[in-house]
Amino acid sequence: GKVPTTVANVTLRAIWAAGMQGHEALELGAKIAAKEVVRRKQARGGSPEEVGEAARQATEAALNSGAGAHSGAANQTSQVAADIAASAAADAVAENKFQSGGATRKEVKNAAEAAAVAAGAAKDEANILA
Repeated sequence: GKVPTTVANVTLRAIWAAGMQGHEALELGAKIAAKEVVRRKQARGGSPEEVGEAARQATEAALNSGAGAHSGAANQTSQVAADIAASAAADAVAENKFQSGGATRKEVKNAAEAAAVAAGAAKDEANILA
């Protein structure tokens, strides 16, 4: 979507302006963009799946901004994007579910897992993240 991509681009420009470059800049940009997009999505009452999906879009947009030169790294980029997005989405969803009160441990874990899977994590990875 438009918002995750815009957030990613703005975030990266700020990081580059601060003088950071290369992989570190892209990964930091992806992490910050994912957190911001997740926060916005949750503020609007997005489901765990929507939160995960938005996180994935933001991380991929951030990482792909610098991946044009190394198309061979596309698969790795996709994996890194999924890892960052899944982690951000699972954390935020679990925290949100917990703070809303009345959720059981299992409900919190299930919501976090759904978000992680939507963000691109494999089922077994999602289980560990949740």
